[in-house]
Amino acid sequence: MDDFYTKSFVIPFYKAFLGFFILVILISTVFMEFKQHVLLAERVLENDQFFLGVLGAFLTFEIFQERYQLNQMNDLRYRVFHSLAFFSIPKLLKIQLSIWTKTHALLLIYAVFLSYIGLQSQSLLKPILLWFFVLGVFSLDFSLFYFKLRRPFPDKVISKAILFPRIPFGFWFLKHLATNRPMLIIAVKLVSLILLNGFFFSYESGGYDLRWIAFGLLCAAFIHFPVWLEKVRFDAEELSYFLNLPRFLFLKIRHQLTSIVLFILPELILIGIKFNGEELGLIVLNLSFFFVSMNLGLLGLVVFQSQHIDWTKAIIGAFFLIFLMILFSVPFYLIAFFGLAAFILAVKNPYRI
Repeated sequence: MDDFYTKSFVIPFYKAFLGFFILVILISTVFMEFKQHVLLAERVLENDQFFLGVLGAFLTFEIFQERYQLNQMNDLRYRVFHSLAFFSIPKLLKIQLSIWTKTHALLLIYAVFLSYIGLQSQSLLKPILLWFFVLGVFSLDFSLFYFKLRRPFPDKVISKAILFPRIPFGFWFLKHLATNRPMLIIAVKLVSLILLNGFFFSYESGGYDLRWIAFGLLCAAFIHFPVWLEKVRFDAEELSYFLNLPRFLFLKIRHQLTSIVLFILPELILIGIKFNGEELGLIVLNLSFFFVSMNLGLLGLVVFQSQHIDWTKAIIGAFFLIFLMILFSVPFYLIAFFGLAAFILAVKNPYRI
């Protein structure tokens, strides 16, 4: 029976936020050593603001997880689970605890790690506060889940944007991300902007030329890989109706460009801030065009990957090829045209979105 709840609530949750969890695991295992984790944990336990930041991260994760679970309970396929309201509270508590510990596994592991570091440094106050906070979060989760079960199942669930009841076609993917993949947006934007700031900081310290910034923009573009994977899935599944309608290439490019530019707007703004002099306008234009084209090209390669599994190697090869082109001072605008070509080849079919 436990497997039944796992397949119904836990596995769909991890699939829905797969990009976020991949980024978290990648950063915590590949880019950070165990010593760095220990130093960071010690800093969290010493600094009140860092500790509050960890609690805020825990609470933010809980809000998104609970929001996803409550939306699940509105799905007609989950209507059968409303019969759990007839279970006794201890039995329902056991079921919810099993689901909650699996969906919050990463947070619980980190809480155990912080507690271990606290015991080593004989700093017990904050680990104790942390576990009281975790207990409070679970109590909140169980209360919301319990009262959701007690309420009548809605006959019809209507989702309507408050500010934009009707939004243009080019905004649909962004609305989908904000509604169903908010953790993916936060993770990708956070990693991308921190990475770019690091490249700009080292560039401003001297010793590097614009090729260093271009390499940083290339890395930031490939950090968006999970987002473009989600976009291809969204276009193929959620918008499958439109695949039966031939559309003009110019119209498709406009819609895709709208979605992509709006999503990468924070990085474009950062480029403009770092090169804000009048004489640097051409550099801003050149780097912005390069970054937009890299994301368009990556989206095109993901489209090819969805059709031919061997294109995964081509995506990895494309990264190193562009890196070598940057290294050998190939003009950025020329590299950008390769990205545009990959994108146009991917969407030129009239029956592709």
